[in-house]
Amino acid sequence: WTSATERYRFDCSKLDQWEIVFDHAQSLGIHLHLVLQEGENHGLLDGGFLGIQRKVFYREMVARFSHHLALTWGLGEEMPAPISMTQLFANRIRTIDPWNHPISVHHAHNTDVATLSGLLGHPTIEVASLNAAKAQVVGAEVEEWVEASAQSGREWVVGADEFGPQTEGVAPDGVDPAHDLPRTEALWPALLAGAAGVEWYFGYGYIHNDLTCENFRSREKMFQQTALALEFWRDEVDFETLEVANERVSVPGRENGRASIGFGDEGELETVVIQLPTGGAPSFDFGGDPGVFTVGWFDPRNGGVLQTGSVTDVIGPGVHALGVPPAASNEDWIVLVERANKWLHFYGQGVAGQGGAVPIVSGTEPKLGNPEFAVALSSALPNSMAALVVGDKAISQPLFGGTLLANPWIGWVLHSTDANGQAIQPFPLPLDTNLAGSQIYFQWLVADAAAPQGVAFTRGMRADLH
Repeated sequence: WTSATERYRFDCSKLDQWEIVFDHAQSLGIHLHLVLQEGENHGLLDGGFLGIQRKVFYREMVARFSHHLALTWGLGEEMPAPISMTQLFANRIRTIDPWNHPISVHHAHNTDVATLSGLLGHPTIEVASLNAAKAQVVGAEVEEWVEASAQSGREWVVGADEFGPQTEGVAPDGVDPAHDLPRTEALWPALLAGAAGVEWYFGYGYIHNDLTCENFRSREKMFQQTALALEFWRDEVDFETLEVANERVSVPGRENGRASIGFGDEGELETVVIQLPTGGAPSFDFGGDPGVFTVGWFDPRNGGVLQTGSVTDVIGPGVHALGVPPAASNEDWIVLVERANKWLHFYGQGVAGQGGAVPIVSGTEPKLGNPEFAVALSSALPNSMAALVVGDKAISQPLFGGTLLANPWIGWVLHSTDANGQAIQPFPLPLDTNLAGSQIYFQWLVADAAAPQGVAFTRGMRADLH
């Protein structure tokens, strides 16, 4: 405005200067989160209601800045408006913004969360911006609101924008050069819980705080560590497919890790990301998912390529130790576990045989021209008859107390298991590009008196030729 008390006349020079800043930020790929007011000045426009002053202000902001591509309108920071008024504010912006930019609400840790709960499902609010009382609860709060919004039928984008105490937040590099607390308890837990990202609050107990900051390089090392996290997610993981699975991780003698998992097209486990806040030797429960999984280690403190620890790969299903990190075993690490062959997809349910074990089907990479492509059987009854079904599509046909999952149009291959309950069938693949994108379906059946009708079944396996 043109003065501290004016509410209708805008200083065009100041707004033009802000446009220079915003345009530069956009050119660097920086998303703009424009917070339109603060809790302390909430009442300066129409006494906190939706009147002419606030409508003119919203119109001016939209007219000048809504052309930016990556922008979120923040209704206010720690805003004390009641639910009904917050909804009116959001509705007004949505009415006048031709680009329908997302609109955020801010949750302050010292206010009643019922206010945020009351906004769940509202049609003009897309983003929750969270303020946690301390770093140690950031991940849990992100997970809570991601889940709550999903259950409401209108899933929010959830961000973590501040953690207390108010005098601390992220301290300057000169005070805290390592930034262990915000990295291990806020940054990575938030991302693993499904946050869209984090914003760093500068506590007012330090120079260059949230009220006086003139030098963002005062926290340059924190921003560098944030960039390392972004590079990991962009380079290594399909972020949008993950869901929280902390209960699957255990770290003996250490703080338990946090985990997110992703699934393939057929519902099979494909990716696991684990954060170890204090290092250690984690174990992970693969549940009933078979297959070979590689184990890599990412250093969140220094970045770089994935490193190799004491264990390079494990075979699901069940609980398996993932080994120890390549160095600095007492520091925080990120463990990336990936299905070794993403061209194989598992579906359906098998039938257990001897010892209650479901036999396992697996395979090598179905790459055209691969003379060593083969389909294997394991965890089956030793020294028994087995048959491999080879089909051109998936089916679901009851058979011998189980379900036939592959159409046997291509054929059946008879086998016998060895003393270890294993068998393997080679399938050399020709180098014929016309076959690229084709799919072959496999399933093993094993004669086993312990099965309900004398036949144990593996799950189905789809091989995508490429």
